[in-house]
Amino acid sequence: MTWRTTQVAFPRLARFTDVLYLQPEPSEPFRRLTAALVEQWPQAPPYGGEYAEAIPHLTVADGVDDAALSAVADEVSPHLPVRAWVEAAWLYAYGGERWRRRAVLPFG
Repeated sequence: MTWRTTQVAFPRLARFTDVLYLQPEPSEPFRRLTAALVEQWPQAPPYGGEYAEAIPHLTVADGVDDAALSAVADEVSPHLPVRAWVEAAWLYAYGGERWRRRAVLPFG
């Protein structure tokens, strides 16, 4: 499957338990990319297979209390939507203490 540079908008914020994130529109290219990665490396599912579905998102704040997440949301909301061109996927791996970038996969 060939991937190409894609324009994406992030019109709204959403939350997981302790994560504030932006939802991409369209989300389908990211879902297809995730599915292709899982097909290629089924032994390494997103988030270690902890979740039934990998939800496309751009993390804004992580691992802070509700008050901090709300404060960040209040700061970010007036600047939405954010628009960007997605030109590459960055592969990160968690090493037990922190996430580290392992590869940059340019689209194209």
